[in-house]
Amino acid sequence: MTVKSDHDRGIRFLVAAAALVIIIRGTNQAQSVLVSFLVAVFFAIIGTPVRKSAAAMLLENRIGEQFDAIVTGAAEKGTWARLLAIPVEGRVEHGFEGLDVGNRIRVQLISVDVDRGYIDFRKVGPSRH
Repeated sequence: MTVKSDHDRGIRFLVAAAALVIIIRGTNQAQSVLVSFLVAVFFAIIGTPVRKSAAAMLLENRIGEQFDAIVTGAAEKGTWARLLAIPVEGRVEHGFEGLDVGNRIRVQLISVDVDRGYIDFRKVGPSRH
């Protein structure tokens, strides 16, 4: 699907974001696998800049919540983790010392920037799973 303009991209983003809210709102652990699959399919369809903003929008009302995650990148420029329940990735801003790719950790969402597509976490302990 070709995006013809920023306006078309914006409308597509809003419709997709609304669909995500409908899908995810009120979910519980038993539904998390289905939700993860649907979110992954959604993110695969949209472009990278929109995908990052959509992920940030998905989490913007969940600041302070904790999630299980896996470390996906650890280098001088930053440490990154992907949530296990919702397939979104963000930067581990605090507590990243000594983390290696593949480590399972528990993170707390500390901030998001929807416009830039930034998601920031703090490591709070080992993963529960």
